[in-house]
Amino acid sequence: MMPSWATHRVIGELICGFHAHQIDRLVDQTFGHDASRYDADILIEVVESVYADYGEKGLCYFVLHHYLDRLADILVGEAAEAYERRILMGARSDYAEIKEAVSRRLVCDPKNLLTLFIVDDPKKVSLALRVFYDRKKRRRIKAWEDKLQAAYSKLAKYERKEIVRLAIKRVLEGIYEHLDYVIYLVLIDVIADKPATVSKIVNCIWMKIASYTYHRGLKMSTSVEKTKLIDDVVEFIEFLIRQAQEGMEKEIEQSNDNQPLA
Repeated sequence: MMPSWATHRVIGELICGFHAHQIDRLVDQTFGHDASRYDADILIEVVESVYADYGEKGLCYFVLHHYLDRLADILVGEAAEAYERRILMGARSDYAEIKEAVSRRLVCDPKNLLTLFIVDDPKKVSLALRVFYDRKKRRRIKAWEDKLQAAYSKLAKYERKEIVRLAIKRVLEGIYEHLDYVIYLVLIDVIADKPATVSKIVNCIWMKIASYTYHRGLKMSTSVEKTKLIDDVVEFIEFLIRQAQEGMEKEIEQSNDNQPLA
């Protein structure tokens, strides 16, 4: 469920003024997919390599790659939960709420070690881990908390930590400035053009519906209704894409209004 390199390239040019497929390959293939996001030693090694070859602009693009991957994952999760609330509880699905949740979670993301460069206490990241993830998986959460603490000890001593921190600040500011546009591109890339992602969301929701109906003594729906559910999920995603597009168009209008007159 990660964005394509083409999407990384477009957003990289927008936020960093730079892109390099060699960096995409380094992140996704050289050390294993996204290893530099969850292994502190590999993270430092990749930062050294990217900074030596491409300087600050390359470091910006490397950081952006990880943040876009996590944004896509968070966005899919929030969209699925919003749809679940709508179908199981009749709650109103609000794009603005999904957008705000993505923004909030991205800056203190326990599944991205880059967070440790901008959060001064790993306990805050651990709190986010407990807030946003399944409490039933306590052993996995505790293991990840230990990993975060060990990583923090290494990264706090890293000689280039200030350069990395500034790159992260630049990336987050750029993402937030163009958030509707970024969400729009990611939704189209990760969800609308990849049926497997839609199928995964549907299967997750379908299992929750099964549990919901079973515990309330209701009859389970038919396979025909599951097909309808797939269509409804696609329609919901298209609604989110339209909302993101509207937000993007407002961003463009505001930008044009702020342009000085010739």
